[in-house]
Amino acid sequence: MSKKYSEKIWSIQLSEASGSPKTIELCDGNAVLGEYIQIRRNYFDDLIKEIKLNKKYTVSKSLKEVTSPKGENWTENPLILIVAHNKEKDVPIWLLLKRENNLNGYLIAIGPDVFCEYISKEQEKIEEIRKFLEYMVIYSLKWEILALIPTFLE
Repeated sequence: MSKKYSEKIWSIQLSEASGSPKTIELCDGNAVLGEYIQIRRNYFDDLIKEIKLNKKYTVSKSLKEVTSPKGENWTENPLILIVAHNKEKDVPIWLLLKRENNLNGYLIAIGPDVFCEYISKEQEKIEEIRKFLEYMVIYSLKWEILALIPTFLE
């Protein structure tokens, strides 16, 4: 993980079909972007609709444990980890989203390290993230997306 964000890391333990868990690390959204970007309910509605229609989108109950930069266990929160790959630009993008009771949400962490570095150098960081989020829904055929949700969900 980038030294620049090493104190602001989200740790996510993923359960795998092989049985051995894998841990990944994401940069805190506030540390990279200067705020936690709010995601409106209609984005989640559009994303869910696209996941149901597009065979390139997959959902997996794989979020086994989520730990905040402060060491707090966030596993029981309504989280979605979007693992996206743009087929044209070969860009890996990890976005950890938390939904709120009103069905809006926040982008709370991003990764991998190469994407954190890319976004941190952008002049319009928030607009760039919003562009990626929208492109994942609007231009869905150009993406391969895995939406990971907590293992406790039925």
